[in-house]
Amino acid sequence: MSNPIVSFRGVSLVQKEANTLKQIEKQLQRRFISLKACYNSGALTPSETIGFFVKDAHVNTLLFTKADITQFPEKLPVFKDLELINFEYNPEMPLSSNLIKLQSLRKLYLQNNHYSELPDFFSKFPCIEYIGLGDNDFTEFPEPLLKLTILKDLDLKANKLASLPHQLKKLTSLFRINLDNNDFDTFPKALLQLSNLQILTLSKNNISVIPNSISKLFRLTILDLRRNEISSLSDSFGKLTKLESLDLSHNNLKELPNSIGILHNLETLYLDHNKLQTLPSSFGGLTELVSLNLNGNQLKMLPAGFTQLTKLEHLSIFGADKEWSTNKYLDLTPEQERFINQIKLRYWMGWAKAASSEIKNLDK
Repeated sequence: MSNPIVSFRGVSLVQKEANTLKQIEKQLQRRFISLKACYNSGALTPSETIGFFVKDAHVNTLLFTKADITQFPEKLPVFKDLELINFEYNPEMPLSSNLIKLQSLRKLYLQNNHYSELPDFFSKFPCIEYIGLGDNDFTEFPEPLLKLTILKDLDLKANKLASLPHQLKKLTSLFRINLDNNDFDTFPKALLQLSNLQILTLSKNNISVIPNSISKLFRLTILDLRRNEISSLSDSFGKLTKLESLDLSHNNLKELPNSIGILHNLETLYLDHNKLQTLPSSFGGLTELVSLNLNGNQLKMLPAGFTQLTKLEHLSIFGADKEWSTNKYLDLTPEQERFINQIKLRYWMGWAKAASSEIKNLDK
């Protein structure tokens, strides 16, 4: 006996296939619901869409990106398992204390909403780990956040911050903070109290001096200081021995401390667009380097130990065209020239192999 033909989402299917697809759809609804698509279709408003899924207690992710919300969705607390909610690009949306009723909420995205302050109830999130407040209008660090000792990850990029409070040290669980594109003209010393910090991004500010005490951030693995006004680094920089990625591009560096060669865990180093004329003799100690960018400097020679960087896979040293690069007067020894050519060859061979694999996949 053949299976009866039924209609599912406008498609004719046998009953067994339709039942399978319904189960898959149900699981997807439980795991990930995008309200943006529903709202943009014009079929449902965000509140109506919440009502549609309100009976499913297992929903853990809701997206309200660019949903033109003017009133906070008051039914949100019914989602007891909600772990992530995204309110990006909703500048007319007021904040509600119903947020802290979401007992399982761990990630909250509030970027691009023109907020300049946070209400006091933000200090009472029970288990929040990440808050995204980038691209808003904060001129001061949001004070309620200072009580969130469980906070691990904080995004405050593209605001108008010029300083950080001394009380920042209360955020003892913070391992990542993004302060890109703010108004800092000095390195925020309050950061030096965050002994568990592992990822720090401070690009696109106006910082000219990095304090010797940066060595206190000895757990850092990623440090991004690109596009500042930094002209020198102290020897204490070499104490950041856990660094794996360091970006100092687009600054005013004329030299590097010899201690930089102690960063034996460094895999990625960007020094492009500075004013470097030489590299320290210790540079060959960076034996874990995989990616190195030296474009846009004034280098005339490389240190003797440069050929010890045997793990290099990506090297930019002349720019797009050797003749027009600011490193055009770089004088290489025959050994260094062979070494650089080998890196280029490995890169292009790897690229060709990957491209060939992709083409074969397309033919299948």
